[in-house]
Amino acid sequence: MDYPLNPTDHILLATHESLRDRGYCGLSVVLIADLAGPISPEAVRAACVSLGRQFPALSARVRFTPFLKRAVWHIADDIDAEAAIRFEHHRCEHREQAHEVLRRLMDEPIDPMQSPLVRLVHIELPDEHHQLGLCWPHPLMDLEGAHALLAAMHAVLCAEPVTLSADPAPAVAHPFPCGPLRSMIRTWRGRARHAYYDCFQQPRVFGKPEKQVKVANFHLRRYDAGYRLRFEAAARATLAPGPLLYTRAVMIGIARTYLAMAQERGRPRSHFLFSQALPVPRVGERPGVHGNFVTIPWIVFAREELTDTRTADAVAMQQFVDYKKFRHDAATWEMLRAKQRWPFVVAKWIASHRIPRGAAGSTSYRFDNSVTHLGKARIENLAAIGPMNCLPGWIVANSTYRDTMSIAVTYFEDYVDTQSMSEFLDRLESALLGD
Repeated sequence: MDYPLNPTDHILLATHESLRDRGYCGLSVVLIADLAGPISPEAVRAACVSLGRQFPALSARVRFTPFLKRAVWHIADDIDAEAAIRFEHHRCEHREQAHEVLRRLMDEPIDPMQSPLVRLVHIELPDEHHQLGLCWPHPLMDLEGAHALLAAMHAVLCAEPVTLSADPAPAVAHPFPCGPLRSMIRTWRGRARHAYYDCFQQPRVFGKPEKQVKVANFHLRRYDAGYRLRFEAAARATLAPGPLLYTRAVMIGIARTYLAMAQERGRPRSHFLFSQALPVPRVGERPGVHGNFVTIPWIVFAREELTDTRTADAVAMQQFVDYKKFRHDAATWEMLRAKQRWPFVVAKWIASHRIPRGAAGSTSYRFDNSVTHLGKARIENLAAIGPMNCLPGWIVANSTYRDTMSIAVTYFEDYVDTQSMSEFLDRLESALLGD
């Protein structure tokens, strides 16, 4: 059985393969769940087997059409559904050991042409604390899909019915319907906008470490309700009301911290680019686990626009408003849809050489309260890590769950050293509180 990738899946696959060709792990994502309470590895393993049986999409792999070499999802007739999720169990005495297990999980390359693509690690910690790391290649699904899969796992552990659609090839309506002529116009508008962003070359702010292997690493910091309340209060007091208030606050905090460190290290830059995934319009519930239902605008700051927080906020908000108002989201989607008609090797070459030179990125995700437990274990925090979806750089992911929040930065060690990333996070923590 074959079915197509959506446009965002396709460009993420091209980026994933481009990174792997250059010796990196690829574009993997890890959803990390911190748990408190009883949950046995045998029960988690059995739930993985059950999910593999119920969701054929988890057994999908990429294959290429014979003549034009276009990428499609393929589910073989003789799939081993029970092995759709590779399960590992570890016992760790300290959080540092658990961090290394999760780092290796993220840094292990995933070949999208070979199943299984989904991996789950269960880490047992002292005092009935656990960590689950759910890892997959980004082209397979987005964080919303992984979160829905976590809810399905809870249902399996509690012997309850699973409500998520098991259709491996859901019929998803075009999020930006239009006729052929308008589609062609939007495609060229998207290409022109992409070329504009591609003009901004972003050299490294941090010096490249010498003789380092291409290893992905991450820092993850979790914050309690007190910190989150102070952060949100500072954002409301400083920034203008409008769309994506807290997303703008995090992005501006990253950009201004980045600018300060660039100036201190004698690497002045004219512009700073940041990517930020936004959901595309969708009617009804999520159709299944597959797919990335997002479009990814780039927000550009000139150096002089970052000297003042309110000026930077006005620039960011205007770009977010214009992205919807002038249908740049539709133009980006149509541009990516047109790329699907090319041989995959062309799309991969573009991902390698002509993706905007964003040296850093940011993304935000607000986990809802649809799943608060896994079996009898309570979920204390949800966070995500994963490499940058352009040239090897680093990306900051901000997530919220219930009354807590997390900030994770993922980076390649041959690009930036661990000490610089720790310093950056220390400064960012203060910047987000307005200090």
